[in-house]
Amino acid sequence: MHLLCVGGVGWFSDSIGPKRIFLSALTLLAVAPLPVFWIIQTGDTAMIVLAMIIGLGIGHGVAYSVTALFFTSVFPVELRYTGSAVTYQVSAAVLSGPVPLVMTALVSAAGGSLWYGAGFLMLVCCAGLLGGLLLHPMAERDMELAESRGRV
Repeated sequence: MHLLCVGGVGWFSDSIGPKRIFLSALTLLAVAPLPVFWIIQTGDTAMIVLAMIIGLGIGHGVAYSVTALFFTSVFPVELRYTGSAVTYQVSAAVLSGPVPLVMTALVSAAGGSLWYGAGFLMLVCCAGLLGGLLLHPMAERDMELAESRGRV
């Protein structure tokens, strides 16, 4: 499922832009923890597998398909590779690395309930949404600058 999303959505993003796809995926991922964690608590193996396919295969697949393109587009040409690599790798190490520890602590603090963890994941996705909304591709900024100088 993930492979199909990456290829198909990557192709589709050429039509509507990677930012829209990225924000749509984060919106899906921001609400997904509620039904996914509820399904996990039911203990129904088939439903858990289906929830993982939808949540990770589709939600993560859609977001991942445009991440590299979107991240590189916000840096000037001279800095694209370094800027996107540092952004991706540092955020993965600093923010994603501690997530298992944070989730374990939240589940423990909630007495075994998964709902604090679901809330945490939703907050992280909302922070990503806010960041995505605030980022503007260089092409947009270059066009705005050119228009302000009367060059377009």
